[in-house]
Amino acid sequence: MRHLAFFSLCKRQSPWASRPVGRDRGEEGQPQVRLSAPKHAHSVWIVLAALVAGCSSHDSQTLGTTVQGPVASIATLRQTPAGAPVVLHGRLTEKCPVAGCWFVLHDETGTIKIDTKHAGFVVLNVPLQTSVTVAGLVVTNETERIIDATGMRY
Repeated sequence: MRHLAFFSLCKRQSPWASRPVGRDRGEEGQPQVRLSAPKHAHSVWIVLAALVAGCSSHDSQTLGTTVQGPVASIATLRQTPAGAPVVLHGRLTEKCPVAGCWFVLHDETGTIKIDTKHAGFVVLNVPLQTSVTVAGLVVTNETERIIDATGMRY
């Protein structure tokens, strides 16, 4: 008799169902409970999948050689001798619009031009305002110091 009481309870409208939940008779006359999913259950799964995909961590990409070493600030490059290897971290704020062969790196202490021609990679596909870590050599130009990049991670 308990089974019949359960089935009579199932005839009510379920708050989770899009249609009434009831009982049906199977092939051999055995009671079968027919449950119903909400009308928009598939939408919930799509939203959850999008959230998981959007919140997943972004794998960093490396261009050129592997970036290794302690990170220096742009302000300290004034005292760094030409030819010295450095690692810088900041935001890519400007780049060569034609070939992507140079970009401007900005950190909290200043900005510096990064040349990628000799490193064998370009930054055309790297969006502006991307956080990047760059390894390279300090080069003194006639008027300014720039970094001749060897590698970049973003």
